[in-house]
Amino acid sequence: MKFKITEIYGVDICRDGGSYSLSLKADDGDWYEFFVQVKEIDSTEYYEPKMYKGGVNGGEVVKEYSWKSASDFLSKIQCQEERFPEIIRLVDAGGVLT
Repeated sequence: MKFKITEIYGVDICRDGGSYSLSLKADDGDWYEFFVQVKEIDSTEYYEPKMYKGGVNGGEVVKEYSWKSASDFLSKIQCQEERFPEIIRLVDAGGVLT
């Protein structure tokens, strides 16, 4: 799956107990959600990220990332969103918040 990001909609912590979400629009006209799911409510451990076409709620998984490939993906993004550094730290730490 290759596409060019045309717009970042936002980076946020979800109300499911702490999952992280990066929502974006791609040059194919669709929106995607890079999602790092928390293992349980208020946990400091996370599952490896996935990319969903159309979002995590009802969307289609189009890519599953290792922590390394997720870090490589995020390193290419220019983003000024307040929570963007948090998702980078989480991914770079292999899914464990400290």
